[in-house]
Amino acid sequence: MTIEKIDDFANRTSHRNRIFKHLERVERSWEKNEVNFDFPISLEIHPTDRCNLSCKPCAYRDLRSNVDLSNQVFSDLVQEIVKEKRTSSVVFSGGGEPSCHPYLPEAIFELRAAGVEVGLLTNGVSLTAKLKKAYQQCNWIRFSVNATDEESYRRLNSSKLGTFERVCQNIKKISLGKKDRSPTLGISMMVQDEYDQLPYLKDLIGLAARLRVDYVMYRPLVKNENSQTKIGEETFRKWAEEIEKTTKENRIIVNYRTFLREKYETTWQERPYQHCPLVHDGLIGLVTASGDVFPCVALYLTGEERYSFGNLNNSSFKEIWRGQKRVETVKSINAKLCPYCRHDHMNEVLLKHLSGDTEKQVCSDPHWKFL
Repeated sequence: MTIEKIDDFANRTSHRNRIFKHLERVERSWEKNEVNFDFPISLEIHPTDRCNLSCKPCAYRDLRSNVDLSNQVFSDLVQEIVKEKRTSSVVFSGGGEPSCHPYLPEAIFELRAAGVEVGLLTNGVSLTAKLKKAYQQCNWIRFSVNATDEESYRRLNSSKLGTFERVCQNIKKISLGKKDRSPTLGISMMVQDEYDQLPYLKDLIGLAARLRVDYVMYRPLVKNENSQTKIGEETFRKWAEEIEKTTKENRIIVNYRTFLREKYETTWQERPYQHCPLVHDGLIGLVTASGDVFPCVALYLTGEERYSFGNLNNSSFKEIWRGQKRVETVKSINAKLCPYCRHDHMNEVLLKHLSGDTEKQVCSDPHWKFL
């Protein structure tokens, strides 16, 4: 398989060009060198830090405090989003497991009724009748499965016997309940050094086909600020032909873009840019289960409270987002020193465009409202 074909394979569901759907807003604030006060286009919400699993590779294990957004704070936040009409998409993730929060279904119903698109990251362990109804209104759902059999699954998260099978059945129930091909469903695996063998990765594609989901995503295990999964670009390029063959046989899309980055091995080195346009413009944001509002997940994961703009238990989202503390915090961020960031490639593409080095790219991604 040629490098061109491999790169085309890796780009199929890459979301880096989504930013070109939002250029007007970015260019306006970038030229003025101002922190934008408009609500974020894409907001990530961690409803709870509680979880019904105990996954060993979880990035939030050391940050988890078993707290929830109160129902009132959660409801008020949703109402602000609906009223402001600036936020195009909301992603519920964790933190903990979003489905552990009792208000999650109502939040999904209210946002979708207002035309806000909703994405969900879940382990799929819980599926009540109300959750199922809410899930079917989401635009996309990605299930963190991380294993292909009961034994491996339990070894990762110390779950009770039968949990893996229940998760598989729950995923299939959502898949069979699709309407007009929605929601888009995927399963993901954190690629760990002890489970990075090619047969194991191929088995996940087979599982995806049996569960009737749309895609598989392999993700690198980010252990701490100085180490990641050892597997990288060279290994995945060697495996690409076998993975491609398996995807065709099972009619499943596979996205492992992260492992095919030219800069994957140097992710932890300094970036060539100091100001993060996504954060500077406020295109993205994060609300944690404790009520803190952060510029992004990456800075939240540093554990440094100085990056918090404020707390929803004390102020409204609008007051925090348009407050002086946010302005000062955003201006103090040096992107060159930021930790691992999933938006790094999007920023690079955007900055090249803003500097005139590249023309506007076409984005045909149906989920372009999610950044």
